Amino acid sequence: MQGKTRLAFNGAAADGISVPVEGLTFLIRTDARFATDGFRKNLLVAIQQNSAGAVFNPRAAGAVNGSDVECAIMKSVHEAYQEWGHTVLDSISRHVNYNLYDIDDIVRQRLNVEFHDSHALAEKIAKNADEFLASLPARCPETPTVFVSLDEMFHRCRSPWNEIAFSRLFSLKGDQQFGYIARPGKEAIESQVQSLLSQVKSLKDQTGRDVEIVLLEDNVRHAKMLNWVIDLMDRQGVFNHAKVACISTCFCSASQEERQAIVHNGRSIPLVAAVEFSSKNFEVSTPRDLFFDGYVVEVDGEITRLPGLFMDVEKLFKVCPDKVESFTEEIRGASLRFCERIEKEWGVPVPMSWFTGAKAIAAVTGKTPGSRMVEVLNDLDLQLNKIPAAVIQQSDPKNKPA
Repeated sequence: MQGKTRLAFNGAAADGISVPVEGLTFLIRTDARFATDGFRKNLLVAIQQNSAGAVFNPRAAGAVNGSDVECAIMKSVHEAYQEWGHTVLDSISRHVNYNLYDIDDIVRQRLNVEFHDSHALAEKIAKNADEFLASLPARCPETPTVFVSLDEMFHRCRSPWNEIAFSRLFSLKGDQQFGYIARPGKEAIESQVQSLLSQVKSLKDQTGRDVEIVLLEDNVRHAKMLNWVIDLMDRQGVFNHAKVACISTCFCSASQEERQAIVHNGRSIPLVAAVEFSSKNFEVSTPRDLFFDGYVVEVDGEITRLPGLFMDVEKLFKVCPDKVESFTEEIRGASLRFCERIEKEWGVPVPMSWFTGAKAIAAVTGKTPGSRMVEVLNDLDLQLNKIPAAVIQQSDPKNKPA
């Protein structure tokens, strides 16, 4: 089957989905800056350490100060990332298991991609929350409100602001899911909630009023995760000084039953969404997880991320079982071309250590973090036959929240 991929850019309008007649639709937040932030910083350092090479590089020619080089890097990496992304989406369109979405007719098996500006969406859901709170009858305008982000891509668009940064923990292969855990580099979840507790207690002491909490989320499909974090806040004492006023989300496909199941003390918590959809043929997707970001895993007691390319793509990306090796090869090729392009344009090697989760990549490939990523990808075992059995058969780590 030939890949058929339709791309559309829809901003952040609440009615922003242009519903296609047929096929599977991915909803994607634009993420080039977020996905490549660490990579670009590493590239800049390497160029500064090799300034003679950068002077004669076509990309850096004319760059007379650090700011010009940073702009050139931004343009270079963005273009390479965009090329990688379009290649990946085309590959997904030809390898995804459409039967899982009840799209059995081969004529209807096509991928539609709706891109939504991530910054505009963050502002949109904050504005939706503002409008919801303003509409509450008899609400006092002086009531303090804290916006609490549950998603790592949201920028601080309101004040006071806080976050609870957690993710699902996966096995290294990606075929097992465990409990929730703090994202790499973040404090333990309990410590994060204690920070929120201190904040709302201080605000209540200052104003004499219970604080309203707005939870900001990227996608709501089920009640389970939200109930888990709300219960955690409750057990830590947050609701002695505050209450959850509403949940504001970018995307929502939760049924009415699931929405009503998001509760605290028997009260359903209101939910407002920027983009709503109910069809099974819509899915919020993050292709960057294949190479530039990844899934939260544990390696030698350290919490890190592992890109999906090095995991079970059949399960994580719903690839047809008989197309797994072909899909992995195409993603490997796209990632290889990204690295080769950057090396050619800037004249510096691109090591594994520049990428998220280098420690986990090293664990499953047997390479060192200092290895060129080109070499890592060239030697990648597409069937994961070289991964140690102890890694594949990883058990649920102890002392993790269920």
